Amino acid sequence: MNLERYNGYAYEKIISAIQSLISNQENIKSALIDADTFNLCHITPDNDLPGELHERYEELEEQIQCLRDGTGDDYAAELAISKLLTLFGRLHRHENVVPY
Repeated sequence: MNLERYNGYAYEKIISAIQSLISNQENIKSALIDADTFNLCHITPDNDLPGELHERYEELEEQIQCLRDGTGDDYAAELAISKLLTLFGRLHRHENVVPY
């Protein structure tokens, strides 16, 4: 059993990002970029996420960067949302994460 604990900072930031998406459904690409700017990019994987979730977080950030660069389409936005929700689900169920 891994005794390392993670505080709820990433958990809180991911929930805030999801709430941001829910409240701004008119332009989902813009909403994802805002969710990243104000919430997700502040997560430091080494400090805030269990090791097995680092890659998922990096994949999410890469997907959002495509939207930010203008190279991502609606499918890329849907994929980013899917990655965000998967990351949240894994974090929520992780035994070493203590939500606020």
